[in-house]
Amino acid sequence: MIKLIAAGCMVVDHIGYIFFPEQLVWRLIGRISMPLFAYGIARGYEYSRQKNTMPRYIKKLAAFAAVSQLPYSLMAGNRWNIGLTWLFSLLLLISIDREDRSRLVKGIEIMAILAAAYLLNIDYGVYGVLMPLAMRQRKYYNMFLLVVALWAVYTLMNGIAGFIQIDSCAAVPILYAVVPQDSRIRLPRYFYYVFYPAHILILVMLKQFIK
Repeated sequence: MIKLIAAGCMVVDHIGYIFFPEQLVWRLIGRISMPLFAYGIARGYEYSRQKNTMPRYIKKLAAFAAVSQLPYSLMAGNRWNIGLTWLFSLLLLISIDREDRSRLVKGIEIMAILAAAYLLNIDYGVYGVLMPLAMRQRKYYNMFLLVVALWAVYTLMNGIAGFIQIDSCAAVPILYAVVPQDSRIRLPRYFYYVFYPAHILILVMLKQFIK
């Protein structure tokens, strides 16, 4: 269910971006999707960590980012897609949780990851990279506070472009309501990895067709 809600909000966002860029309501609805997907990334990280399958998870995200880049570039131009954002998030979580590094080395690793995310023109930037860190919290209260804090900092740094991310805070109440029921609906394992580039490509082609 969470993946369906996230995917639905994402499609609304991209329809607005491509067909109705002057209508803000589409983008506001779309802001809900990224934190929900970040929650999935955080859960995937925890699962891979427990099962000792982290290298496979990294390869899967890297392949997803590579496959998605062409459709995303057709839509958004010269910018890296969300797959690379999630890859940076994964590396950040790995660095934070590693116990075989000193605090100094871990600090350098974390700063290097965030600096690379800032310098590269990736989707959602450092804000997106940090979101799975907030969404991994077990208590929804802590999760909500961290999401609000990220939004506040992002707004201070980006003005109105950051303020419209306010709807991202709605992702936490949605999780609170949906997670207890989420086991009732099962999607294919690679649903999002296929759906993301495919729906962008379809929307871009449709835009060209109706010009």
